[in-house]
Amino acid sequence: MPIARKPSQGGGGLSSLNLKLNIPAGETLPAGSVVCIVRDTVGNVTELRLADATESLSRQTLGFAANQITTGNTGALIVLRGSLVVPVVEGGGTLTPNEPVFLSETAGEVTQTPPQDSTTVIFELGHAVSTTEIVVTTDFRGVVA
Repeated sequence: MPIARKPSQGGGGLSSLNLKLNIPAGETLPAGSVVCIVRDTVGNVTELRLADATESLSRQTLGFAANQITTGNTGALIVLRGSLVVPVVEGGGTLTPNEPVFLSETAGEVTQTPPQDSTTVIFELGHAVSTTEIVVTTDFRGVVA
């Protein structure tokens, strides 16, 4: 069974597991959604948005929203390898424990079925440890399907 860290619930010694960025959300980011940064044409970071497997290379997946972040506000992201996350699952489904979890083609969501479209990127985010939780890994690699 994988060893995992619980994400911060506020206060206490686990607060360092969440990354607090001073970058506003360009849209509402639900708790557990996969988040990326958006850059302008000269490479400056402009906002946080929901990530998906069809995003252009100008966006970078950073992690998961620790709590809902509303448009124009900043918030914390879960980014540390080994953190437990309750992600937003594609279609509102459940996860199959001990199976890998990938970035979905649906913005902000995860799936256990790797995207098959030739225009998408296969991006493994972690492994399911229950029907609702994943352990984040840093073994991320983008591969054109």
